[in-house]
Amino acid sequence: MAIWPWAPSSPQVVTNLSALPHIYNDGASQIHTTAKPSAAIPINHVPLGPVAPCAMSMQGSESLHYLFGGTCSWDFDSWHASDDRVRGGKSQSHLEAASPSGSDATHQNARFFGNLDITALGGAGFASQRTADSKSWDLSPYSGLSIKIVNGDGKKYTLILKDEILPKRPDGREQSTVSWEYDFVGEQSELRISWADFKPTYCGKAMPDADPLDLTGIKRLSIMDEKLFRRPARQV
Repeated sequence: MAIWPWAPSSPQVVTNLSALPHIYNDGASQIHTTAKPSAAIPINHVPLGPVAPCAMSMQGSESLHYLFGGTCSWDFDSWHASDDRVRGGKSQSHLEAASPSGSDATHQNARFFGNLDITALGGAGFASQRTADSKSWDLSPYSGLSIKIVNGDGKKYTLILKDEILPKRPDGREQSTVSWEYDFVGEQSELRISWADFKPTYCGKAMPDADPLDLTGIKRLSIMDEKLFRRPARQV
């Protein structure tokens, strides 16, 4: 998957797919679902491609600035798991080079995989990877993000943005803040996502009255797989 911001000369939202971060699924990757919370759900090798912002000129040409992949490394040390284990669950996610053998020496592609357990929390669970808190981007010059998926598995994923990260609680857990979410299906396609397509939520619940997303200070980007038979509180 590739995701990147793009910026037109006017305030309207325009997206560029090839420049955004993208998730590549090699076909072997599958996220199995069950009709009831009786077993864990494997997340098998969902490959991700470059993430980059792109700017569009008045002539319609686009310039790209990669965040992860593409012309720069995915920088796996800057990604961390954010799974339902913080709520007592058992899900676990990973993000690593799509070609661990070394054929992808520049780390242009990544794969998201792990295990989504829906038993520990009584029928719900989530597994996600997020950028480190030291990361921050000014995406205000851009109009949206783009995702490219290759050989996807047809399952639903969520792309999440945050513009606020609060200090951790005394017990080490994070304080909840508003998330901006966009759901997409992991099938072969190129998606263009405008900022207006990201919907605000708080602990998994819709927040239609939330303040606008502050594009001048995007503090976190997350990729999540989630299974909900009931919606638990979560922080990604």
